Amino acid sequence: MNKKKVLLVATIGYFFPQFEMNNISILKSLGYEVHCAADFTVSISNKRKQEIQESGVVVHQIDFTRRPINIFKNIKSYYKLKELIEREQFDLIHCHTPVAGAITRLAAKRCGVKSVIYTAHGFHFYKGSPLKNWMIYYPAEIFCSRFTRVQITINKEDYEIAKAKFHSGEVQYVPGVGISIPEEESYGSIPVSLRDKHSKRDVEKIRKALGVKENEYMVISVGELIERKNHRMIIQALAECPELPVKYFVLGRGTNEDKYKKLIQELHMEEKIHLLGYRDDVMELDRAADLFVFPSYQEGLPLALMEVMKENTPVIASDIRGNRELILNTERLFDPKDRKAFLECFRKALRDLDENCMSEDVRLNRVNLKNYSNEAVNVRMREIYERVLGGIN
Repeated sequence: MNKKKVLLVATIGYFFPQFEMNNISILKSLGYEVHCAADFTVSISNKRKQEIQESGVVVHQIDFTRRPINIFKNIKSYYKLKELIEREQFDLIHCHTPVAGAITRLAAKRCGVKSVIYTAHGFHFYKGSPLKNWMIYYPAEIFCSRFTRVQITINKEDYEIAKAKFHSGEVQYVPGVGISIPEEESYGSIPVSLRDKHSKRDVEKIRKALGVKENEYMVISVGELIERKNHRMIIQALAECPELPVKYFVLGRGTNEDKYKKLIQELHMEEKIHLLGYRDDVMELDRAADLFVFPSYQEGLPLALMEVMKENTPVIASDIRGNRELILNTERLFDPKDRKAFLECFRKALRDLDENCMSEDVRLNRVNLKNYSNEAVNVRMREIYERVLGGIN
């Protein structure tokens, strides 16, 4: 008897260890051999690639690109993926990310595979997005939805669009990719001083290493150094109020790193704003911070925001889909295109920290986070997999 097989597809290889290990475990528990296809030569360490292979997954190199207009490379990816599907005869294909998702569904259609799931981790078209996004991605998603057995969305705005406009066999809402949340009793009560929420010794050690003085606020942000993450606006806004007792740290790498370094120098903010690059101690930095800022223009359901909320760190964020589902107090949201609105929100947060008025926000965020736990997401994904796979056995 032939081994039952499932193919997971994404544009970049790091996607699987970062977001798909729970789904891989579910599929293996259902008795399926799991294959992953992506470009494993970009943005993934040998350690993370080895992690995937050691989990028993079969890895396939496909030279995907994120750019839909790179026609030549997309055609090459299509034919290589089509060849893989024809050779392996997969029972189910689950694809992610816009370009790889479109190519995969077209190849699956050509190969006669009807059991195709596509997860959108935030459509590139959304309320307030550029017109070109609606002109390129919206018609492409509608067209490819005809070849989609199950369309999964991870935020409610995307779910409503897909439900109303797409031609998928069904549209399902799944609350993200899951996050590990401690047992209720390990949370304890919200401390009187949010800075004392974790080991005071560890917090002081981190803050001292970063040069944060006792009378300064440690503010952090996490995200790629690209325009979509909107770091530029925060840098420019903080330069307008250098008197604020704040040190701002950005964790992440990206194509705009040199541009942002130059901007910080031009604004004479080298003492206030620091680009820390990639860090493997993000959780410790989250715990040491007084405030987390998340200013993105576009997100699906941001894992970075959920991770910091889990650490009981106060947050303010851009008023966009995904963020507004996680943060229940709308006073902690700001228009990502409005520097003045950000500064008003930021100054209020600093005042509330002074007066210890953010504990209730932290409590509400933490309670809401249970809806996005690994347990909640895994139940939904197992039910979807069992239903789709059950229909082909």
